[in-house]
Amino acid sequence: MTRLASGCASGHWGVFSGEQNTRFMFLAEVALGKSKEIRQSDPSLTKAPPGFDSVVARGQKEPDSKQDVKLELDGRKVTVPVGKPVPQPKFKDSHFYQSEYLVYNEHQARLRFLLKNLPPFSLQVNKMIGRSNNNDVIGYAYALTVTVGGAIGYLKAGSLPSLGAGLLFGTALCYGAYQISENPRNYQFSLGTSILLGAFMGARFYNSGKFMPAGLIATLSVLNAGRLGARAMGWLPDSRY
Repeated sequence: MTRLASGCASGHWGVFSGEQNTRFMFLAEVALGKSKEIRQSDPSLTKAPPGFDSVVARGQKEPDSKQDVKLELDGRKVTVPVGKPVPQPKFKDSHFYQSEYLVYNEHQARLRFLLKNLPPFSLQVNKMIGRSNNNDVIGYAYALTVTVGGAIGYLKAGSLPSLGAGLLFGTALCYGAYQISENPRNYQFSLGTSILLGAFMGARFYNSGKFMPAGLIATLSVLNAGRLGARAMGWLPDSRY
């Protein structure tokens, strides 16, 4: 079996110094041969297992096979997966988010194409959903707002609980934003913190009837939880770019 696969891990684009708004990706023709499937990381795999030529890490999502394109390169038929990633129910318990193909012999892989530039439309989408390069800008802004809100509560009313809650939740949310910036799939901690803070501040808003600051933080928490919930449901893209 021969496939044309992305040359960057998980299909991400590479960025080179001096090319701030330019992205690059290698597409390699890979001869898989007989593949062994795995669903969780196995550091002991330093070569193809006996009787196999490659390893396929089956992910929770794969490109829609109905949209695969067939090419003929140097007289060989090659499958090119170009479809939108779709959930794979039979691999829903996999530790991998998307499938990856591993070959251990360099002679099984051949670089075919170098893709350059990210479409301008995609760059605009990234700005709309709060991505600047790899950073979860919305998450960091939310964390800063929570921290500043706690500080303002202390300065205005001398409330140590407000200061403590602001620092605690602000730090937790900042860590959650960092996790998402490192890997868009690591949204669980930030999602849980947003739900917890939303419930806490929502109760305070209900009891006090004052929108500032409890109502504002509760609203922002609901919005951030909704954003991350949409990602969990697959309604928002998970790629960094």
